[in-house]
Amino acid sequence: MKEKRNIICAVLLIIFLGFCSLATASADSPTEDLVALYEEGGKTPDEQFLLEYYHLLFSPERLSPMKYDEHATCKKIQPLLSATTLILEIKHSWNELSPETQAELGWVFLRPTEPGGGWDKRQHLLPQLYTSPSGKFVIHWTNGTDGGLPEDAPSLVDTDNDGTPDYIEELAEAFDYVWEVEINIYGYHEPPSDATKPNDAHNTNPNDKYDVFVYDLNGYAAGYADPEQYNIITHRHGESYSYIAIDNNHDSNWKETVSAHEFFHAIQFYYDCGEERWWMETTAVWMQDEVYDHDFYLHYLHHGPPPVMDPNGGWLDNPDVSLTTFNGWHEYGNGIFGKFLSEKKGTTIIKDIWEEMASTDGLIAIDNVLKTDYGTDLKTVFSDFTVTNYLNGNNNHDGNFANDQYEEGDLYDDVALTADRTYSGTTINIPDTVNEWAADYIQFTSTVEDGVEVEFQGEEIFLLGSSNYVVKIILYNATYPEGKVIDFVENHKGKEILPKANEYDKIVLVIACTGHPWTGDGDYSVILKKVGYLDVVLDFDCSGSMSGQKIIDAKNAAKTFVDLLEKPSGWIFKTDRDKVGLVSFSSSATLDRHLTSDFNDAKNVINGYSAGGSTNMGDALSKSISELKTNGRDDTIWSIIYFTDGMTNTGLTREEILNTLVPQAVDAGISIYTCGYGGDVDSTFLSQVASAANGKYYFAPDSATLKQIYIELSHTAKGWQPTASFSGKVAQGETKTVGILNVQPGTSLIKVILSWPGSDLDLILIDPTGNQTMPGAGVIYSGNDTLPEYYEIYDPQPGNWTIEVYGKEITSPEEEYYVMVFQPGALMQVKPTKWDVNYPLNRTMIFNVSEIAGNVNLTNVTFSASDLTETVAASTVKSLMKSQAEAEERGEAITPSLTKAYAQNMNVIPANCFSFTPNNFSVPAGSSVDVQATLTLPSASIPSGTYSGNIYVNSSGGNATISVTAIVTSVNTSTGTGTAYFASDAGSIEDLISLDESDLPEENPNVDFPHGLFGFNITGLNPNQTVNITIVFPQDIPTTAEYWKYNASSGEWYQIPMGSNDGDNIITITLQDGGMGDDDGVENGVISDPGAPGVLSAQPSAASTSATGAPREIYRVDEDVYAAGSGFASGTEVEIYVVHDRDWNDGDPIPGDVTGSVETVSVNNSDVGPVLVWHAPLTTGRYDIVIDANRNGVYDAATDGLDGGSPGFVVVPETPPAPVPALTPLGVIVLIGLLGFLSLISVSRIKKRV
Repeated sequence: MKEKRNIICAVLLIIFLGFCSLATASADSPTEDLVALYEEGGKTPDEQFLLEYYHLLFSPERLSPMKYDEHATCKKIQPLLSATTLILEIKHSWNELSPETQAELGWVFLRPTEPGGGWDKRQHLLPQLYTSPSGKFVIHWTNGTDGGLPEDAPSLVDTDNDGTPDYIEELAEAFDYVWEVEINIYGYHEPPSDATKPNDAHNTNPNDKYDVFVYDLNGYAAGYADPEQYNIITHRHGESYSYIAIDNNHDSNWKETVSAHEFFHAIQFYYDCGEERWWMETTAVWMQDEVYDHDFYLHYLHHGPPPVMDPNGGWLDNPDVSLTTFNGWHEYGNGIFGKFLSEKKGTTIIKDIWEEMASTDGLIAIDNVLKTDYGTDLKTVFSDFTVTNYLNGNNNHDGNFANDQYEEGDLYDDVALTADRTYSGTTINIPDTVNEWAADYIQFTSTVEDGVEVEFQGEEIFLLGSSNYVVKIILYNATYPEGKVIDFVENHKGKEILPKANEYDKIVLVIACTGHPWTGDGDYSVILKKVGYLDVVLDFDCSGSMSGQKIIDAKNAAKTFVDLLEKPSGWIFKTDRDKVGLVSFSSSATLDRHLTSDFNDAKNVINGYSAGGSTNMGDALSKSISELKTNGRDDTIWSIIYFTDGMTNTGLTREEILNTLVPQAVDAGISIYTCGYGGDVDSTFLSQVASAANGKYYFAPDSATLKQIYIELSHTAKGWQPTASFSGKVAQGETKTVGILNVQPGTSLIKVILSWPGSDLDLILIDPTGNQTMPGAGVIYSGNDTLPEYYEIYDPQPGNWTIEVYGKEITSPEEEYYVMVFQPGALMQVKPTKWDVNYPLNRTMIFNVSEIAGNVNLTNVTFSASDLTETVAASTVKSLMKSQAEAEERGEAITPSLTKAYAQNMNVIPANCFSFTPNNFSVPAGSSVDVQATLTLPSASIPSGTYSGNIYVNSSGGNATISVTAIVTSVNTSTGTGTAYFASDAGSIEDLISLDESDLPEENPNVDFPHGLFGFNITGLNPNQTVNITIVFPQDIPTTAEYWKYNASSGEWYQIPMGSNDGDNIITITLQDGGMGDDDGVENGVISDPGAPGVLSAQPSAASTSATGAPREIYRVDEDVYAAGSGFASGTEVEIYVVHDRDWNDGDPIPGDVTGSVETVSVNNSDVGPVLVWHAPLTTGRYDIVIDANRNGVYDAATDGLDGGSPGFVVVPETPPAPVPALTPLGVIVLIGLLGFLSLISVSRIKKRV
């Protein structure tokens, strides 16, 4: 934050002193010394400032208590400052200065050549006179041997040997050129004549010339112009003659720059020698660059190495310092404002303003000229100026002067930011202050997909009014690479929604202040928060029991709720905030208004409600849910507020509402809040509805409570948590203390709301220190002309706050009031709210937990599950009832109740079968966290059936319920290892049975089936449809296992591919109706599947050995094969299966105890190549084989047999070949070709095996 006006000058002076010390002294270190100087000298800060400024310019070595060697480096820096404004300030403050200070500074009333004259009061005799070539100036100087002080002599180099040093001649020529430009070209009036000045021996003053005195200014001040007719008594504004003093040691460029600068001060004294100092320096700096384009004004704009004066930055680094500030440096940087005016409006505008200043002061004169001659005003121009200073940073320093906001804008640095933030969903409060006629720049980006609400609250002071702000928003993205400027605030407060703010590269707020009701800086707050708006439907009971006063009270409460909703934004994007829909119900329900932001219309509809009929809660909720699902916005909070004074007595039953409508609402993300009014309500049922739908039940015994409930609902539906409430009555003109609020340390925000039926009341808050709270930094205020009225206070002081209500205008003896206090709370939303499991398919689910209010973090989020109970068919229930009746007839003991009978016959999936990761966690405000839920059934004991139950999600921001339905198809294994669970991604699994291996022919493959075999049918398929079957076994399945099937019609065993076999207890197989894995081989929409995974009886070890320890060998298929007609593109990864066959060629069958292996190869376009296969050792001979191929774990019928190639043989030589390390692409093609040939000669056999 910035310091107040009464100390800013002194503090900034100390920054100057810190610069002089450069690296050896910090900018902040002299502050205590300066305070000590105030106390020691008994001087006011303003008086001390003048003394310090005087010593800074002329004698830094006298700056106590700083040591001279700490600031001696200042001598090495080119002088940058004019002492003119110091002289003017001394003369203006003369009558307030102490005699001691007047003695120190009295030299300002004397010419340097007079006794006591000069900055050091040493009387600087300057006997030499030189008249400029134009005859308009006379230069007073000394050669150091003519009676003048030696140190006052300039360089005496005299190139033309005419007796006048080059330094003096060049200076005279510079002043002549300045006169030509400033007076003859730009049209300014010449300085007043000093003819009335006494022409004494010391002055030797030719009265028809303008006097310029050259002497030693000690290397710090560049020069000064001294108005000699300034009236210290009346401070009369008007013309004054003057003289100029110039340092005796400038280079050529500085001589020119100082001449133009100081002579323009002399011209200014014609128009008004008492004009505001900031404007004098603004235009003098501007003019010096107009006359001589040496760009020395850049020194005042930039932060950087010498000769920059301020170590904390130049003008562009401190845009929050007032344009009208006189502090020894900022007024020089104001030259950029002169640049802006002249470049945007023409150079004549500066002269027009000076001419107006002959009769009007400062800002008023500027405003008058802009209004009269340029069709605008100062407020608008200043706002444009502050925006231009930011936009100039778009293309500066790129070497192209044509694309900048100023003619020399490529040389300007970026204007400094007040704050740079990233909005990620959590509310950001940026409190600060800004001077009048100054600006702050706040830049932010957004990482959230939803919109961002930007709220600005400027300072308001009780009885004095508010500060004036003009706030612009600049948007940057690919569409607006140079920035799109839009209006935001024109007075002191505003609120806007920026939809899809994350699509902008950056968003900038330019906060310009054009006036304060009081001195000093103006407070403000910028709030960035989530767009947490409501789409809410009010369900209003208009049944017959609501007649009379009841319906009047209910309508008033409902209208209060509508008044508390946030109205649409109207400045930028015309964005709706809250919306309300209306449903009235009695015997049936009517949707009276779709969701709307026209709140006056909504209140008119409520006014028209009348009572009559029954109470149909179901129809009201149904229409409300439908309206939200149809017209609700994606980025809002959906809620229903159901109000009734009785019980639902027509339409859907309570059970149907709870079991049908409430789940619909939950699935759609709708919260239902219920409110019962009076003594006849069904509180239990209303509470059940609200609890199941993530809402809350409220009971209102009277009209006052009902209104408070609606006030609370307007905030709790958005996540706010009520912390206190007060009610009572207040009389006209009475200020009543209504309550004390204890705010705990660490509280981030409180909101206090005052509501009343009519009249006009004001809300007053007194903080723990006894000060009345005013809008501004960290404080948002609704305004005293609103109903309701509220304060939002960010980071409030801990302690006791006093809440008062003032009866401003009351029509009755007393007015009722209602005060509620809220703190931000979290609001949880969970999606999805339903989980259907076809176990083991969908046995994992990702649930998204979001905090949707955007105020505070959601904490203590925990997931827990209930037992899932089996859904018993109606026939089963009837059977139980019949059994009870028969038992009763026989006189046997009966089950006490159907419920108990049902429970005794009910299967359960225990809650501990669920796991959640993470669990017991937090969600940042406005963000979300994904939770993985997993259902793992035990290895035994869960019978087939449909099970249902709930998952409960609890948190600091409310609760949610997720409904779970699990379909289980299971069978106990024939080997007693446990339960196996089956699921198909299509059709239905029926007739699932377990089979013992002994039940099938003994001619089975040399495979062990640890879980036995299984038989089932899959029905409900389309002909030729492919399905994936997922099976969970009681134990892990080895990665070496193979899935074997038995074809009952052919009496043969065959192997099919098995997927997802990674060593756990879950595998997948792929079957096709009429194709692979279908026992009947008919495309009839039914697949029969007897089979199981098995393990080789002689399973080799991981070290490539057989069960007997013999090493496994690599053998080559005897014939080369090629890939023609294989159906696979080059590069396709395929698996080659080589399995033993009966003796159907001229080779021997592979022995039953020897099993082929699977090789994954990549198909290429080579014509021929060997195929290598792993096998357990074979004896020497020639063996028949059958080869099939498979891709990505799915059998491809097109590869059955593979077209082309030679017969398939494995030839085992007497000496097996050496192992080959890897399959080659050529070898892959050979095998594919072989398979193709096999298909030609035995496709029917192969298909039959499949």
